[in-house]
Amino acid sequence: FRVTYNRTFNDKIKLTMGYEMDALQTDLNYHFQNLENGVFVPDMQKTNDFTNNQLNNAIYATLEYKVGKFGMLMGLRPELMNIKSHLFSLDSIVSNNYFMVYPTLHTAYQLNDNNELQLNYSLRVNRPEADDMNPFPEYQNPLSLRAGNPYLLPEKIHSIEAGYQWRKSATTILGTLYYRYTADKLTTVTKYLDNSILLTTKENLNSSQSAGLELIINTDIKKWMNINLSGNVYYDQINAEKLGYGKNKNNIAWSSALNANFNIFKGAMLQLNSRYTSSSLLPQGKREGAFITNLGAKYEIPSTNLSIMGTVSDLFNTFKKIYTIDTPQLKQRIEQWRNPRIFYIGIIWNFGSSQHNDKQNLKYDESL
Repeated sequence: FRVTYNRTFNDKIKLTMGYEMDALQTDLNYHFQNLENGVFVPDMQKTNDFTNNQLNNAIYATLEYKVGKFGMLMGLRPELMNIKSHLFSLDSIVSNNYFMVYPTLHTAYQLNDNNELQLNYSLRVNRPEADDMNPFPEYQNPLSLRAGNPYLLPEKIHSIEAGYQWRKSATTILGTLYYRYTADKLTTVTKYLDNSILLTTKENLNSSQSAGLELIINTDIKKWMNINLSGNVYYDQINAEKLGYGKNKNNIAWSSALNANFNIFKGAMLQLNSRYTSSSLLPQGKREGAFITNLGAKYEIPSTNLSIMGTVSDLFNTFKKIYTIDTPQLKQRIEQWRNPRIFYIGIIWNFGSSQHNDKQNLKYDESL
């Protein structure tokens, strides 16, 4: 539910204010059965029901100010978050409520028609999902359990960015130097329950920080092709001291992504997107690099409101998630991949005021 008020005072000042309420309930039911004498019998020791309720009340205000070549956008968003996790199998309720204020400041200075300088600050939040807060274990196999943590705190991300943008006709180049500090960073840890059973769960780190350079290039090649290419190189450091895994683990990481849209002929669009991420830090080890390429197509049938679309996820069958755990107590290598690949074919019907978009990003299934 949202109510918004807008007012333009003059050609220099614009104010936006509002109230927003988000209510979400997630029910997670995990029922386990054993085969006994040819009959499936419920196992009440492993069966559980979990409900997570999240209620977010927020007010927000943004003030936009522009004079000459200088522009500024200031924002403030106080939020009251109420989280209640009902653990039915234990007849227990865990509450996790907090109040936060999120400020933003974006500034831009137009050097000329093609060049612009930017300086920004923001405080953002990344909240755990309901599945991350479900403490009841899922039995991946008798020796490997996975469970959430109802006491998780949200990540709070302070971000400072200084950018330079060059724009001419259909080409935009944006370079950004940034520093980000994350308090209570969400992470995954694996621990022993006993000598043979492992539990993988979610925890909050003390903090993490990163600093780096991001470059984004977006361009149109006449009317038949649009390319968006991005790259990111950064220094990463995590503090996992309260989890017992060291205070200052660090490394250099990088990532790149390509998204290309091809207009084959009128109404027909082909999309290729690909990305690579290098290895990154974990409290107990590292996550190795990953590469994926997706392919999709869309055709709008002339004189109708119908479109046909199709996608294939992980075109070259390269996508894997590989985790290495290396601690004095535990050494483990985990590989996750999917076989076979997923093909999707669908029909879209646009009606009412819906508009066609031949550069619409198609959806791909990247779950493992």
